[in-house]
Amino acid sequence: MDERSAFDQSHQAEAVDAPAKSGGAPCRACGSSRVVPVVYGVLTSGLLEAYAAGLVALGGVRESPSSPQWRCRDCDRTWTDDAQGPVGSR
Repeated sequence: MDERSAFDQSHQAEAVDAPAKSGGAPCRACGSSRVVPVVYGVLTSGLLEAYAAGLVALGGVRESPSSPQWRCRDCDRTWTDDAQGPVGSR
C-alpha cells in the first residue's frame, strides 16, 4: 500500500468512527443527530469520497485552535468540543 492510500484509509476510518468519538452528541443548535466531523488537510480521493457520502465536512487545508470540530448537516452550524454553543453561521 502506498503512502497516499494509507492516508486515504486513515481519513475514511476517522470519518466512520466520528459518531462514536463525539458520543453521538446532537447538534447544539437544532438537536439533529446528523453531525459530522470537520476534517482539515490536503484533499485526497478518499476524503472527497467521505465528503460526498456525507461522512465529513471539509474545513480547509489549515486548522487553528479555534477551528470548528463538528458540523450539523441539517442547520449547517459548526462548533468545537470546548465551545459553550454553536459558532459560525448557516
